[in-house]
Amino acid sequence: MEVIVNFGGILSKGHHPLFTAQNRSFRYGDGLFESIRLQEGRIPLLSFHLQRLFEGMAFLGMQRPSEMNGEYFLEQILYTCQQWPNARVRLSVFRADGGLYAPATDRPLWLIEASALPEA
Repeated sequence: MEVIVNFGGILSKGHHPLFTAQNRSFRYGDGLFESIRLQEGRIPLLSFHLQRLFEGMAFLGMQRPSEMNGEYFLEQILYTCQQWPNARVRLSVFRADGGLYAPATDRPLWLIEASALPEA
């Protein structure tokens, strides 16, 4: 199964390493994700996915930049899945590297993983 990864706006194949062992999500579970279905080029319940994601980010104390909004993530998901009308998408958000127990920054990074689904 082919997996496309979009890490901060840069596309790559899913088998290339993206993180070091210092990644806070890997090290401390300092992040969250949404599993999303792209269906015929649309995302059912997108507003609910994004609301839950943004509420989770706020709960974890991540400072979401104003440009990191619903329209931005929709564009990035569609960009990632441009070759598939139907796809399984995982949108992950996590804090940037740094710090021991307490994070060095509250700046979030994001990652989209996508793979094709059979047509419905």
